[in-house]
Amino acid sequence: MLQSTVWNQWRHRKMTDDECYRDLVRCRDPRAPQALQAFEYIRKKETIQNLQDEIARVHEQLRSLQRPFKQHPEITKWEEQFLPTKYGTVPRTRCLAFVGGSQQGKTSRGMAIFGISKTLKVSCQGCPSGILPGLSSFVRGKHVAILFDEIRSDQVLSNREFFQSSAYPQAMSQSTCNQYAYEVWVYHIAMILCANHLEMTEADGISESDADWMQQNVTVVTLEGKATWYLKPDQSEAPPICT
Repeated sequence: MLQSTVWNQWRHRKMTDDECYRDLVRCRDPRAPQALQAFEYIRKKETIQNLQDEIARVHEQLRSLQRPFKQHPEITKWEEQFLPTKYGTVPRTRCLAFVGGSQQGKTSRGMAIFGISKTLKVSCQGCPSGILPGLSSFVRGKHVAILFDEIRSDQVLSNREFFQSSAYPQAMSQSTCNQYAYEVWVYHIAMILCANHLEMTEADGISESDADWMQQNVTVVTLEGKATWYLKPDQSEAPPICT
């Protein structure tokens, strides 16, 4: 069997990946090595696309099952920073921080502001002091917000200009030789923080200057007691008890 015959059979989905690979090797066609290289490249890319499609399907299914979320005046006020009329007229913006206990729905509420497809979610858990997780997946034009889950105040304070959504490009993954450094431009990109606790005052153990910066640049929203950010079946759209 010639390489072209095998390729056409696989291309029209008349044979499995394993059958295609086996027959390309066994056909002994001198063009088979190039075909095998193309086969591996396409199969790998297709696997990635299939996974992305499955992730999107699951996200949409979970979104359809979610309860409505509670509104909050501070969130509404914070969102106004990102109106189209603000673009190019303000040099920086404030962060929004959801702070509270586990299972309150902080992350889901944060992701719902701009939508899952427009929000890049990254986990800060396990990152060294002052270090942010990789943001190589950030695509300007696709993402309008970045949500930092399980973030700490030392990570925010060590990257102040970044969290102000500054108009200047930001260097990431810096090291002694900057071998893996890359730049991101996060101007007018919404920064959403989620944490069980976030140091905001001197009483929390941070310096006076750090506390002042956090209070001037981070809008914190919390809920009282065991309240959740989503409405439970027995709850109406009445304003939530929040601070």
